[in-house]
Amino acid sequence: MKLSDTRFIRIDGTHVELMATNDDEARTALAELRHKKKELLHWKRRLRRRRSALERTGRHIEKGGTSPHLSPIGYVGRALGAVVHWISGWNPFPGGLGLPRTIEGITQDLNTLDEVQQNVEAAMLHIEGRLG
Repeated sequence: MKLSDTRFIRIDGTHVELMATNDDEARTALAELRHKKKELLHWKRRLRRRRSALERTGRHIEKGGTSPHLSPIGYVGRALGAVVHWISGWNPFPGGLGLPRTIEGITQDLNTLDEVQQNVEAAMLHIEGRLG
């Protein structure tokens, strides 16, 4: 997961570090923290959708058969994309291979995002207390 770059905030793992020295930088850092919070919510939503899709696929695989949601054209497109990625290393579907592929991995990433989100909210409270 790659978050956008910021000027006054650094996120290492789940630790949020503020680098603002005066009030103007603190206000900018507060705006950046609000943006990070929205960005983290976007990633959480994306991971939850991925997890529910894997759960549906898992239930379907247990029943047997192919996916009823994948048309023959979609199946051929997915197969061609996999071949292109395998031969050249170029990903014709960016973002598709970067997400975790197991439900346990997604749950672990969601827990990490929750912790980062709590640290971002704590940093926001710290800056608001400093400014107010």
